[in-house]
Amino acid sequence: MSIGLSRDDYDTRGLRQLTAIAERDQDAIEDLVLHDESWRQHTGGGELRGLLLRGGNGDVPFVHDNAWGVPCDAGLSEALEHVWRPVARHCPNFLSVMHAEVFGLALTRATDGDRLGYLYLHRYSDRTGPPRELAELAAHAENGFMDVLWGGPSLRHDPQTPFGALGEPVPASIRELAVVHSSLNAIEGGMAFDALDETVRDHIIDRYADEDEDVLVEEARQGEYDHYVAFGGSDPAAENSILDLERRDPLGEPLVGRYSADDGLFEGDASFWDWFDENAPHYLFNGQVFLAG
Repeated sequence: MSIGLSRDDYDTRGLRQLTAIAERDQDAIEDLVLHDESWRQHTGGGELRGLLLRGGNGDVPFVHDNAWGVPCDAGLSEALEHVWRPVARHCPNFLSVMHAEVFGLALTRATDGDRLGYLYLHRYSDRTGPPRELAELAAHAENGFMDVLWGGPSLRHDPQTPFGALGEPVPASIRELAVVHSSLNAIEGGMAFDALDETVRDHIIDRYADEDEDVLVEEARQGEYDHYVAFGGSDPAAENSILDLERRDPLGEPLVGRYSADDGLFEGDASFWDWFDENAPHYLFNGQVFLAG
């Protein structure tokens, strides 16, 4: 929180925001989207080119040349199904949660391409489920605030060319997801597939650069963690999601696990899609990481 703003200030601001969104105030929603810190950080600015809200009233149809080919007459549910159709068979749980959590879908356009903003109620506690209708949002001001999960531009990786820190082509499962979104970024967690250029070794040395006697740092310098490639992070849990290049699933793809920066703990041995379907709902909508299996 910013210095000088009390919790009551934030509750009052949150109530005004949620009330405006519940009333389908397009100016308020556009302000939320285009002034979102994550969006501005990644794009440098741009414009709103479509907005779909739960219930349909107040929609601004997507422009016809949007990067996902969402039809101009699509509503929110139809648009979500259209965007995620290429990978729907792999992540039914994630998509079910997305349909329950997302109240609006914003199409933005910047110099680096189109992005989608998924508007959802970031709740302070998982004990309260999401409201079902837009009109109910104002009653939840004490439980959370409206936030945006950003889906980056579509990206097609070359299936033959070694990429980033992997030293091998991007796994097929990640290539499939990157066609939908090259990155997914929320307020407290995210994942990106457009670089894959950081190993856990890099992360440890950067984080503990001033602790020369640390055993973890020395192990990292000896190449102990070069085979762990990071693709995501959770700020509250101080964790990275990683691809383990030394362990593979039955299809030959790296298994997914997590690395905790606080205790140097490595856990998890799930295939990518099993991990994503189980963990992404918590990871992206609530800032928590829960391991599959």
